Amino acid sequence: MLSTRSFVAVACACVGLGWTPAFAESPHGPVPIHNQTRLSGLGAEEAAELIERLGAAQQALRRNAPVNFELLSGAPVSYPMVRTSPRDAFLAVDFTDPFGIERLPPLNSNWNPYRLTLLPNGPGNLLWDVEVVLDGAGAIARVEMLYRPPHPF
Repeated sequence: MLSTRSFVAVACACVGLGWTPAFAESPHGPVPIHNQTRLSGLGAEEAAELIERLGAAQQALRRNAPVNFELLSGAPVSYPMVRTSPRDAFLAVDFTDPFGIERLPPLNSNWNPYRLTLLPNGPGNLLWDVEVVLDGAGAIARVEMLYRPPHPF
């Protein structure tokens, strides 16, 4: 965990780089939600909480702690990523720097879906489309990940 002095230094550096002061916890300390992250239907604080939940789920899985949510992962059949198990793919993904986070229309009164777009190799390269569904208590109920090429526009 970062010391208070380190945290303040990181926060000042983030603000200087144009990042918002909203932070999510990750295994590596606080994570800024960048101003460049495209948010649709939610604010930086809600986005940070979502990223924090995903990071906590990754840490729990790494510790073999009991975690209970549906996890699906896939890719076009010709891509090497299709050979990676959903668990391994989930554990390998860096949720801390999303290109975009969108709140989707609720599935019902107790299911709140979000879509994250992750660009692990930068713009114009293969990306992760991740749909996360939170239950009424705010716990992760389902994560569906698709590794795919970017849209052609």
